[in-house]
Amino acid sequence: MAKNLSTENFLHVLRRFIARRGYPKLILSDNVSQFQLVFKTIMEENANFLATKGTVWKNTIPRAP
Repeated sequence: MAKNLSTENFLHVLRRFIARRGYPKLILSDNVSQFQLVFKTIMEENANFLATKGTVWKNTIPRAP
């Protein structure tokens, strides 16, 4: 469970998820600002690492349901 919607907290929750369930094949997120910042942070720092684990992160198009 997430304590709040901060980028730091989201990354913590994602790490816990991966520790319990393994790396997902696909992460599909909407365009909430917190996810966009996380996506940018992860892609800058960990793009190759996620790719080696077979994880693809995609965002929905803006204003899509």
